[in-house]
Amino acid sequence: MHIGIFTDTYYPAINGVSASTQYFTEELARRGHHVSIFCPRYTGTKNEVRDHTKPGFSIYRCYGFPFPSHPEHYITFPWFGFRTDIEKLNLDIIHIQHPLIVSGYGIWLAKKLNLPLTQTYHTLFEQYGHYIFLPNAAAKSFVGTVSRILCNMCKVTFAPSPQIKTILEGYGVTTPIELCPTGVDIEGSQRDVNQDLIKRNLGIKNDKKILLFASRMCEEKSADIVIKAFPLILKRFPESVLILTGDGPQKKKIQAQIKKCNLGGKIILKGYLSRPDLYAHYKQADLFVFPSISETQGLVVLEAQMFGTPVVGVSRNGVQMIMENDRGGLLAGRRNPGEIADLCIKLLQDKKLYEQKAKEAFENAQNWRTQKFTDIMESWFLKILDSHKKNTTKKAG
Repeated sequence: MHIGIFTDTYYPAINGVSASTQYFTEELARRGHHVSIFCPRYTGTKNEVRDHTKPGFSIYRCYGFPFPSHPEHYITFPWFGFRTDIEKLNLDIIHIQHPLIVSGYGIWLAKKLNLPLTQTYHTLFEQYGHYIFLPNAAAKSFVGTVSRILCNMCKVTFAPSPQIKTILEGYGVTTPIELCPTGVDIEGSQRDVNQDLIKRNLGIKNDKKILLFASRMCEEKSADIVIKAFPLILKRFPESVLILTGDGPQKKKIQAQIKKCNLGGKIILKGYLSRPDLYAHYKQADLFVFPSISETQGLVVLEAQMFGTPVVGVSRNGVQMIMENDRGGLLAGRRNPGEIADLCIKLLQDKKLYEQKAKEAFENAQNWRTQKFTDIMESWFLKILDSHKKNTTKKAG
């Protein structure tokens, strides 16, 4: 089976959609399929083409340029081409990751080539109304209408969490919605971790408690909440350090907040990290602190837990799904700095509880392996393709 994945973000851009695309692609390739990824051409990247008749994956990139206010996102022009004749690739099925430009091209191409179309609904767009300058009610109505139209064009929509499935049903989606989180590649991640960073303990003295936040620096991810909670943690554990990885439109605001709190020597900004470097940070951190409430899944929570790192988060959406009943950490009832700080202190000062949650974290991640969810995706692809071929043959006859 030759699967075309159309996505408006992919490596080297670091985010949950890039990670999800890669995890599923690698597993589908291991199963004998070929995956062609169609995505933006970031500075310094190029096409990576392999024989599409053999197991593996290829990457095709289209022209684009950074969005002025959000340079980690690209405005793309897929109709200018991907430096290949897509029709000659003989795609069997097209899968889209966003209701944006590259995915829009994938929708157009699926119709043009008479190919079945599927998608994963990665993003809780209701939480992103501030990007389109609409009031909450208007944003919700707009998102609901667009989502319903898009989902009903697809043979199946994969929802990363039960909460997202319920939301889509509320929009009036009538085509199948299948629960299918991304999961994590535990063995691959353990193999790829940067061991040199581990040996150097990330360049931090061993007697310090390391708190980690990893995400885009944007309003909905709530890095500011972590920073507000950190001084409260320092009162109990003055030798703690907070590492913030990632980049985004709120980076300057975050830097100003750190300066205002006079925490420059205690908070370390590291920008985007490679996968091996990020894995090393997960492994060495004492706690992963992630108060975002916009997650459809919260893949970074699973990535931290697969290294046995307890998580402090908020009981909402995808994070709530992963950590139900406080599996592998502690969940706050709301996005409140004081409550977040209290939970961090509770874990750090209670050795027995900490060890219990670290063990739970690793065990919990075992239940969220990519292989398990690729079974679901692959099964749907094969079923849809079989039905499509029968219908095509029937019409031709």
